[in-house]
Amino acid sequence: MNALPNVKLRLPSLKYKDSFLAGMREFVLQKNRNFSERQYDAYVDIKSDEDFQRLVVQPKLDEMVGKGLKEGYVPATDFWVIKTNDNGEEAYVGRISLRHALTDNLRKVGGHVGYDVVPSKRGLGYAKTALRLVLEKAKKMGMPEVLITCDETNEPSKRTIIGVLKEYGGKEEEALESDHDVKKLRFWVNTSKS
Repeated sequence: MNALPNVKLRLPSLKYKDSFLAGMREFVLQKNRNFSERQYDAYVDIKSDEDFQRLVVQPKLDEMVGKGLKEGYVPATDFWVIKTNDNGEEAYVGRISLRHALTDNLRKVGGHVGYDVVPSKRGLGYAKTALRLVLEKAKKMGMPEVLITCDETNEPSKRTIIGVLKEYGGKEEEALESDHDVKKLRFWVNTSKS
């Protein structure tokens, strides 16, 4: 499948508030949510533009420059996956984060890249397109390869990563146990196509 043409990566912005919050409501309503998806519970009650800017957008922009990081965290750029429809309207369909460095724990189970797609938008190619686009960003940041991990039980993510790995080249490393009793699959993916 080719990259989706009307999908871009954008920095968090008040411009996407309504579609972002709609996506967060979808995550909250899911059953069997993973750790990443449970973090979105904090966003559901946000109403005002001021709160959205203060509680959602600004912390992500601060994280990008290493400001106010929790212990053990590294600077990361959180890109929002934005789809433009035929009318030119833009909407949030997911996010993909690019960590600028790896700690020992990230090297083991977290990796450089993490992503989520809004539940109603899954299976449409957004994750694979976002992953291709974030590889371009990583390359511009001087990263020749990135580590991407996923739970052994997450078949859709595994297919996405392996599909991009086949396009760009790289290697799969030994799966490791995570804190959640689920093995983490680990893939080093080149940021330039082979």
